[in-house]
Amino acid sequence: MHTHENDYLFYVFEGGTIDVFDASGEHAATLEPKAGDLLAFRCEGETLVPADGSTPVPACHSARNTGTTRYREVLVEFL
Repeated sequence: MHTHENDYLFYVFEGGTIDVFDASGEHAATLEPKAGDLLAFRCEGETLVPADGSTPVPACHSARNTGTTRYREVLVEFL
């Protein structure tokens, strides 16, 4: 479990299926980033709003790779 307080983006090296859970452990979203994707999120209070208009996710969340492949990314947070 972690919380984002700033805007950020991440570059995907190896894609997969990522399930995101809110602070209470409830499923909030499923992401399926592909290798080469660059995803950006804007932090609006307790919500992370994706730049591509897809499903918002809670700023406080956990994420788990539920796919069958390894998932790797690098995340850059803007301070």
